[in-house]
Amino acid sequence: MHAKCVVVDSAKALSSANFTQRGQERNIEVGVLIEDPSFASYLAGQWLGLIDARIVGEFTKLSLDQL
Repeated sequence: MHAKCVVVDSAKALSSANFTQRGQERNIEVGVLIEDPSFASYLAGQWLGLIDARIVGEFTKLSLDQL
């Protein structure tokens, strides 16, 4: 199983849906909105830690072409 997550203004959305028009309108997906500032901060901190450790990062077409 995998999920996508978004943290905005202390609220999180966890979902299996892709953030595309098709993913939002045509696919059958499951999601949950969690409104907990403490959990939002923890989740954002986890991602920032992965970015700082260079475990995850932004991929662009240019960076993918260099693989």
